Amino acid sequence: MMKKETSGKKLKQTLGLSKLKYVSFVRLIGASKRTIIVFYDSRRRNIPLTTQRVLRNYNIFSARVFPFNKDLILSPLIPIEDYNGQTNDLMIITFDKSGIYGDSKYQQMKESTQPKRLKEWVNLSTLASKDAMSDFTKRTRAERNRAVRAENYTAKFVDCEINSDGSVLFTFETTATTPIYEPDYQFKKADPNDNFALKSNPDKKYRIQVKILDFMKWLKETRPDYMELTKITWKEIRDVLEVAYIQVYSDSPSFHWQGINYWLSQLDGSIYPTDIEPKVWNKPTLHGDGNAFVDKHLGGLLRQFKFFYNPMARMIQKRMKEQGLL
Repeated sequence: MMKKETSGKKLKQTLGLSKLKYVSFVRLIGASKRTIIVFYDSRRRNIPLTTQRVLRNYNIFSARVFPFNKDLILSPLIPIEDYNGQTNDLMIITFDKSGIYGDSKYQQMKESTQPKRLKEWVNLSTLASKDAMSDFTKRTRAERNRAVRAENYTAKFVDCEINSDGSVLFTFETTATTPIYEPDYQFKKADPNDNFALKSNPDKKYRIQVKILDFMKWLKETRPDYMELTKITWKEIRDVLEVAYIQVYSDSPSFHWQGINYWLSQLDGSIYPTDIEPKVWNKPTLHGDGNAFVDKHLGGLLRQFKFFYNPMARMIQKRMKEQGLL
């Protein structure tokens, strides 16, 4: 299967870092100019770049804007190969973890390339990462696992639709964590079409949507011409998911009302974005500022996403035939 090269792979080469196995980046959220920070370690090249080593280390820098009373938020740390955004009009800060002990040949930046402009910033690996979930959500996720097990047991793939812009919207359902609530507990869900109002949820199920942006374009570009009329396989969906950007939504009340939707919106990753910043759930004892990009239901589904590849492939094949696309 031929895979389209991501702009992250080109960027890694342009920065002169192609010989390093581990190079990762974060996006600086809230900066006046689109900015990414690229991390590597030219001295300890065989040690993976974990969040603990990179973002929680004592010598990590901070960035602020006026009135300089609050650090800007960093997106989850992911490999630079997974980056597929624009590099024109982009500020790139490189950070060698070895500091003055690093290899000087890696400390010079070169002129950037100019791949096709893309605005989105979130892909599957970003949101499936454990760093996309706050410590608070990790605890509730563990509680849910004990009560009802993982999403490959509780969730089901419902349907998909091909949109006119070439994106594909996949819809899933998962159950509420009913064993931890009282029998008479009144479950709710947030309606994005009614200002996220909480409405009765007698079925005790939550709907999760995953939109794959430019899905049809990516699928075409990863398929050789001789495969044009053959069936779509889960491997092809996997190939697209490795490079495509996604947007998501969960109608679980916590997704929007605990501020997760806000932080995800800062990354252009929400199907129903919001600009209302959380004032309570951003406390350090809860989600914190910019530490939560998925709730326990969405995070659980994305971690089990490969489980659904085959039914997703069959359904997208069916929809393409219905619309005369195959």
